[in-house]
Amino acid sequence: MIRKILKSLFLIGGLAFVVGLSAYLTLTWIVKSKKEVIVPDLIAKDVVHALEICGQSGLNLKVTDREYSDKIPKNNIIFQELEPGVKVKTGRDIKVILSQGSQILFMPDFKGITLGQARIIMEGEGLCEAAVSYTFDDVPENEIIAHTPRAGQKVLRSECINILVSQGIRKKALKMPDLSGLFLEKALITLEKLNIEVKTIESFYDRKKPPNTIIEHTPVFGSRILEGDGISLKVNKKNSEESAGKLIEGNLFRYKAGSGYLNQRIRLELATFGTDFDYFDGFLKPGEEIWLLLPKNDDSTIRLYENYKIKEIKDYSPW
Repeated sequence: MIRKILKSLFLIGGLAFVVGLSAYLTLTWIVKSKKEVIVPDLIAKDVVHALEICGQSGLNLKVTDREYSDKIPKNNIIFQELEPGVKVKTGRDIKVILSQGSQILFMPDFKGITLGQARIIMEGEGLCEAAVSYTFDDVPENEIIAHTPRAGQKVLRSECINILVSQGIRKKALKMPDLSGLFLEKALITLEKLNIEVKTIESFYDRKKPPNTIIEHTPVFGSRILEGDGISLKVNKKNSEESAGKLIEGNLFRYKAGSGYLNQRIRLELATFGTDFDYFDGFLKPGEEIWLLLPKNDDSTIRLYENYKIKEIKDYSPW
């Protein structure tokens, strides 16, 4: 019995020895069969160029870290783990550290660009945003007026920048004029002089009041509004008896004929509900202006022709 056990152990041990020896010889053969190459010098080389060199030598490039350097440009190699000139087998990794460039840079100039554009530059340069303030100024809206540190100053990457952004020119506060009873054309001229925009015009027939006059408006007389704000008008427009008392909303269209000596042939074509028709067709004197109230539909397009040539195309959508 003991002899059988010893014999089995001897066979198992012999088999393990043969397998281990075979594996050792195979690994040794694989290692010896690999070609030996000389490690290239990658210091100060651009990472793309270094990848090409390693590929030609049968070696692998592995970036392990990034550090600031005043001497080595950004994305160039500062340090490599395998020393140049050493013989190694192909397939080895060369571990390298890349430069992030100098930690000190000259502050970029953000004046005249938007905050979004400045943020892209800051991210690329490793800068951060401290505080963003807004003020009214004649600099266009959303453009940067000033920042600290100032442009050209030496700053450290990771330094945070304070930025002042323009809100545009402060709108002038106005008192809403009394337009009630004025004819529409006169009311529109008054609003234009005050730089108040008409957003909507509604028609409503009141037989007790003169036609084409303002019945009411929003905001009401005396309200505080800002220059450039929009208002709504309700005009006394005569309709058929069936439509009397009903509101008819519309889009206001304005056009002024060019200067010169001859009358201009003006044709306004309206496309709505899948149909095209002439909404206005006539002559205007040089400098004369027309005001038209177009019907408000879900989708409509106007095409303006001056002397048979297309001058303007405009799409209207419901408010």
